[in-house]
Amino acid sequence: MKKFRKVTGVLLAATLLFSSAGLSASAKPTSGLDIIPITDPDFWEAESGDNFYDVLNNDAAWTNTTIDENGYLTVQRTANAKKDYNWPRVRTLAVELMPAFSLKDNPYLYYDLECTTGWNIGFVFNGMAIGLAKPIMNNTDGAKHLDDYQADGEAGTFKGKINLKEYIDSEPNFALIHGQDTLLAPMVNVFIVDTTPDHTSGKLTIRQLSVGNDDPNAPDGVKLDSSVITGEDPDEEPDPDTEDTTTTAPASTTTEKKTTTSAVKTTTTAAKGGSENGGSNTLMIVLIIVAAVVVAGAAAAVVVIRKRKSGPPSDDNGPDQPTPPSPESDQ
Repeated sequence: MKKFRKVTGVLLAATLLFSSAGLSASAKPTSGLDIIPITDPDFWEAESGDNFYDVLNNDAAWTNTTIDENGYLTVQRTANAKKDYNWPRVRTLAVELMPAFSLKDNPYLYYDLECTTGWNIGFVFNGMAIGLAKPIMNNTDGAKHLDDYQADGEAGTFKGKINLKEYIDSEPNFALIHGQDTLLAPMVNVFIVDTTPDHTSGKLTIRQLSVGNDDPNAPDGVKLDSSVITGEDPDEEPDPDTEDTTTTAPASTTTEKKTTTSAVKTTTTAAKGGSENGGSNTLMIVLIIVAAVVVAGAAAAVVVIRKRKSGPPSDDNGPDQPTPPSPESDQ
């Protein structure tokens, strides 16, 4: 039985090895969320007091943070951290409205981290805090199995991927976001839970943290950096060197449109004014013609009456009456 277990374990390990190699070669781990490696350190801040955060490595920071040339994040607790407080952290900036991404199309969490002490990573999705130590630990051979969704991870090296959507939908404590296919990009918290004797010697290094899928042709996802503060689609982000020019151009175009609209209104008003004056002149002409016709008709009637009195009627019925022009004819 023991021999069977060993053989099974070897086969399983080989299967995982080859499947992981295939996925790493063909996957697009950043098609949902691109978090670490970090390209914008200014988008991160350090816990520096009770409910207070400031720039990384400020004088009061509870963590010492290093971001190397590869964008890998290393966090270590400092002596500034509050006594008996086990979760000093660094986190991404709080943004009022984060862009959305499809968890349905990008269900996998990709991770690569190493820690010499306790640790945890938290995503805050739509106000719901999701601890990631449990699924990562439980997806690692030889690691301690965690039952509590809030439990912290232990020292070790962890690399792979988990189905984040399945984990969220299966955890009763995340019921508020069960079944949601689209979520807002999260605030990310990285905790160093230092259990070393001096509580400052432990280190946590994260080389990769992202959400994506196994389609190598998938488009890039949301990059968690300062660009999300604008609320714009990262795929349509303007070039930083031309951002001011691009912003000014639409404003000028808008002004021109307003000017054009004003000109149209002015032209329309002038046209209306011309129509009203033309209508008045036409009406005056019509009245004069009508009056002339009436006078002529009266004169003709008198002539006819006189002719009837003086002799037999003739074929001449008087001059033809002119047709009055239409009031619309001049318009």
